[in-house]
Amino acid sequence: MNVDLFGDDGASLPCPAWQVIEAARRQYLTGELVLETNPPTHVYLRDGQAYFAERSTDGNLGVRLLVEGVITRAQLQQGALLVSGSEHLGRIFERDSTIEREPVELCVELMTEEVLVAIAGEQIAGYRMTMYKRHASGIDRWLLSGSEVIDRFAEHPEPADDPAPVAPATIPVVAPQPPRVPTLTPTPTISPATPIPLVAATISPATDTSNLVEQSAGDQYLAGIGFEGSVVDETMSAAIAEEVAEAVRRALAAMDATQGGSMDFSDLFAGLPSTTAPAA
Repeated sequence: MNVDLFGDDGASLPCPAWQVIEAARRQYLTGELVLETNPPTHVYLRDGQAYFAERSTDGNLGVRLLVEGVITRAQLQQGALLVSGSEHLGRIFERDSTIEREPVELCVELMTEEVLVAIAGEQIAGYRMTMYKRHASGIDRWLLSGSEVIDRFAEHPEPADDPAPVAPATIPVVAPQPPRVPTLTPTPTISPATPIPLVAATISPATDTSNLVEQSAGDQYLAGIGFEGSVVDETMSAAIAEEVAEAVRRALAAMDATQGGSMDFSDLFAGLPSTTAPAA
């Protein structure tokens, strides 16, 4: 089947090989693209992705993986299936769980990259596109059983005729919070000072001081003759006390007679007996 990759407005042959490959990728084709290089190059695509490329002179893929060291002979024998005389590797990871998938897939990617880089700039005079033809080894199934599934519509989604309405995002309404009022400590109330009532002092009537004068005069006499107050209380006899009192009375009478004139009290006490104060 001859597929026109460029159309009426496309590039004219001969042209670089990369333009032909890109024309097939932009149309998301699936099949085998054969480029007229020397030797011819086979590029295998699935939904526009070139999952493998090789020259017509390259050997069997299983043997190449064995030579690269990513699988062992026992793993190749266990994982490969013989279908119509061809070695099929599409179920190799399921049939032998000891095979590390990442090294095998990486090795195939590097083989493909090497071929595409080598032929990208070559001028080709023609090409042939065989739709839906797969590589004989069946490695295109790795894309479906692996973690990355190629989906042309997932990578390049078509715009929907009637897109479903998108509900507007709901923005939560937060009620405003009242401003915080600092708590004030109440000021203690100071009650006014209670006035102190004024109490009128009571003045006692004048008292008779004659006895006090008598006592003072007696004290002066006793001090003159060497007696102490405490000693007199203990040693003075009742007779001496009576004589001292009589002398004081006479002195007061004489003072009243002279109306404040000075008087020698030593004469008043001349008749009293002399007493020596006892030792302390």
